[in-house]
Amino acid sequence: MVSRGDDMLKNKMSKIAMMILVLTLVFTGCAKTVGSSSEGGESDMGMLSASHYGAAVLKEPAREASDNIYSVSSIEKVEGYKNFDRQVTAYGLTLMIHKDIEDAFVNKITDTMVSMFPKLEGEQAKEQEAVLQNMYKYKAMLPVCNK
Repeated sequence: MVSRGDDMLKNKMSKIAMMILVLTLVFTGCAKTVGSSSEGGESDMGMLSASHYGAAVLKEPAREASDNIYSVSSIEKVEGYKNFDRQVTAYGLTLMIHKDIEDAFVNKITDTMVSMFPKLEGEQAKEQEAVLQNMYKYKAMLPVCNK
């Protein structure tokens, strides 16, 4: 039998997962402008429609599940994203970091991610891990910018 506390936790986890998805979709535009014409003449939007929903969410997982989803990587330098020069992955969510953002602020964001998803037990733990693994497998990304 599922208790009222279990239902409340499931509801909270669902809201958090939805919030992360919405934020990911809303802020994806910080990293790249979609819809401009590529060298071949086809728009980026047209090329993405085969592999993405709404040019933002992958239709199929892009990688295998993480061996340790409850982890936070170190901040790493990256290239190829205009004005975003670093990234960090926390509990399956990759944060793309704008060049003007300080690492200390990013560390506060990753600490918040860790506090949002405390390790649970039993069936709740399986559901929570599934949410985090799906963020990882589908390459959920959130730009961290100041504008």
